[in-house]
Amino acid sequence: MRVIIIQSLDWLARICYKAGHNRQIKACMFLLCALAFGALVWLRTVRTNDFRVYPLTPPFLKATLVNRYVKATGNLLTKGAYDIKVPLLGFFWQSIRFIPMSINGSNDSLEVLDEGLPTQAGTTNPITLVGKLLVGEDQYPDYYLKVEDPPNLVIYDALAWLCVAVLGSVVFGVGINGMIRRVDYAVATPLGLTNKAGWKPSTSFVLWFGSLGAGYADVVLRQVPVSFRAIPAEARLTPASQPDSWAVVIRRLRMVHMTIVATSYGALPAMRIEFEDERGITRNGLVAASDRALMTKMLDVLRFIGQ
Repeated sequence: MRVIIIQSLDWLARICYKAGHNRQIKACMFLLCALAFGALVWLRTVRTNDFRVYPLTPPFLKATLVNRYVKATGNLLTKGAYDIKVPLLGFFWQSIRFIPMSINGSNDSLEVLDEGLPTQAGTTNPITLVGKLLVGEDQYPDYYLKVEDPPNLVIYDALAWLCVAVLGSVVFGVGINGMIRRVDYAVATPLGLTNKAGWKPSTSFVLWFGSLGAGYADVVLRQVPVSFRAIPAEARLTPASQPDSWAVVIRRLRMVHMTIVATSYGALPAMRIEFEDERGITRNGLVAASDRALMTKMLDVLRFIGQ
């Protein structure tokens, strides 16, 4: 169990480090938030519409039900069907067919657009149609029924909750990333959890977590093997593979906090330090070592630096 916890914490820190230093990931998260927020605004607008189905009976005036869903029962007068031609894109003509529908108790017929009609529409038996009552323009009838079912609000609500979950996840992820960034992407193990008893690395090593300072554009590194060298005036942490590429210079140790952090090598002893660099600027970072004895030696040396 302890191995799983340590590996999980290290995995979380690595993911946060990559996400915080990858422009593509940042752009994707911003785009995802924008899409989720836009969809949420659109869904809220849609949700405010009236999707109830009103009965279309003689006491109701058609004008009061425009752009609403209605339910009409009557007989389709297929023999009275007619076509109209309307311009399409300004260059073509489109033929649209309407079928009158007689409604019991009403002297006026209801024009029904011949689209999406059920299979029994051609019979003489009364049928019930559900659709949207629309206002006609140009050659269209004054009012006509477009047969369609109201949208499923359950789907809209589920999509809205999905958008909320996406936004919440991104905000939560940004918050977690900020918290882990504050500890230099080195997460302390809970209750000082360590590796199994008897575990020892094959070689001694030192790892650096933190910023390289203003001299290196404040680049933040995580779990970089470094070499530790010290003279009475300062201590230097340089990359083990390329010692001349950069250096973290410690002129004076201001504060230190001993801890145990999760790394790819397991749970390692570490010290969070606040120090003064070669420019006199106070900085923070974390140094981890392969064993506690090595960490103690480095700490003893750092305490005498700048004295």
